[in-house]
Amino acid sequence: MIKQVVAITLLFSFQANSQFELSGQFRPRSEFRQGFQQLFDSDNAPAFFIDQRSRISSNFKNEKIEFHFVLQDYRTWGNTPQLNTSDYGLSIHESWAKLKINKLNNVKLGRQEIVFDNARIFGNVDWAQQGRKHDAILYNYKRKHEVNVGFAYNSNNPSLTNQTYTVSNNYKTLGFARTKLENEKMKLSLLFISVGRNSPTSSRIFYEQTAGAYLSRNFGKKLKVETEGFYQ
Repeated sequence: MIKQVVAITLLFSFQANSQFELSGQFRPRSEFRQGFQQLFDSDNAPAFFIDQRSRISSNFKNEKIEFHFVLQDYRTWGNTPQLNTSDYGLSIHESWAKLKINKLNNVKLGRQEIVFDNARIFGNVDWAQQGRKHDAILYNYKRKHEVNVGFAYNSNNPSLTNQTYTVSNNYKTLGFARTKLENEKMKLSLLFISVGRNSPTSSRIFYEQTAGAYLSRNFGKKLKVETEGFYQ
């Protein structure tokens, strides 16, 4: 019997020239809904509720590495009893480390927001209280132009054999490459994405690719035109 186990553990300890920041966010929001997302049936009553997002963010960085951690609580007011024994609104929104190879290159790994350009393709969906994040590895290069390459591989849980990925509304694999050229008047971004999703009836993975460009052009100080196009 052959046992194969590969584990990667990163341990760091830095003290000199370090910075630590602690911040918070409190964002309650009330909504009155009558006809939102679908035509309203006159037999129903309008909906009114209050939900809330609270975050505590910590950030540690020095010239070699950066750690970022965001604890998030998202709830609708009244969704748990006053004497509740458990609460499911608490989650880790971000938890990542950035390894600074040099001034031009870095690698960021862990749970993170990925936001590019106008956030239409890659965005944190910040208008939604819960927000969006990815468990991924992201390589970044930035000088006169910018290059980003990312990869993610998702699983339900630790297992001894391959399992079909069953988390709803999520991908099994993600790979993308982006480059951005920018000057004072124009910004051009080219993006390629490959997404793999499990078949609902087997462990087979189906892939879809998306490629396109985003262009932003300034005409003086008062006029800006943005255009984008993608093929899938």
